[in-house]
Amino acid sequence: MKIFILLAYVTSYFIYAEDDYKTCYTDTYDVVIYGQFYCNGNGYQPSKVSLIEYSGYWVRSHVIQSKIFPLPKSRNKIYYFRKTQKTPKTEFSVSMEVTHSCNAYRGRPCQYTFIEHIPTSKIDCHGNERIAYTFHINLNSGNYRGRVSCTGPFGK
Repeated sequence: MKIFILLAYVTSYFIYAEDDYKTCYTDTYDVVIYGQFYCNGNGYQPSKVSLIEYSGYWVRSHVIQSKIFPLPKSRNKIYYFRKTQKTPKTEFSVSMEVTHSCNAYRGRPCQYTFIEHIPTSKIDCHGNERIAYTFHINLNSGNYRGRVSCTGPFGK
């Protein structure tokens, strides 16, 4: 019986983990992201980088920014800051959706799309612009290539 209770507790912890969603008690929140993309060790500019808000349990709510452009003079780096309106006390999460063609399948153009969850600790409800989500993503890693985007097993 103790094992069953422990298993139920652990399962509910992972389902309702703190990092799955955030609740702001204000009517705005800030998202700051700064990162770099690489393909085979070289700086790489993805085709598209978007920021998406999800309401509640991963229901796509709206697009915060449909295309985040690279920094000037740097095609692989992005910086984005946005104050977003939000209904107070609503559970939500934010993710970055990236489309790229790093390592096209047998030389053919192939668009891979993946979603990178922004940790809730990097979403600020109180106007502290020092909180930022920073990343370095190597796009040729299997983690960042869509499983059904292209011909072949696991999109490779």
